[in-house]
Amino acid sequence: MVQNVSVPLLAVAHQASFQNLIQEVEFNYLSAKSADKDFVVVEGSMTSMGACTNCAKPAADYANARKNFFDYAAKWISDRF
Repeated sequence: MVQNVSVPLLAVAHQASFQNLIQEVEFNYLSAKSADKDFVVVEGSMTSMGACTNCAKPAADYANARKNFFDYAAKWISDRF
């Protein structure tokens, strides 16, 4: 029911999700009536917010995926509230 959401919205998809959730998150983002909304995809992050070990060579390239997500979310929240 995101069509009724009118508060600031941060829609986050995880690039390394084994499911096709990026499209679902994007659809929800587009459906929300919020004037202030962002859609981001966290590179190298799995749905569990852990780093994907099969996405890069060496796997350590995405070791900071969780930190990147939380840093981005914290700044996004801080900028609005």
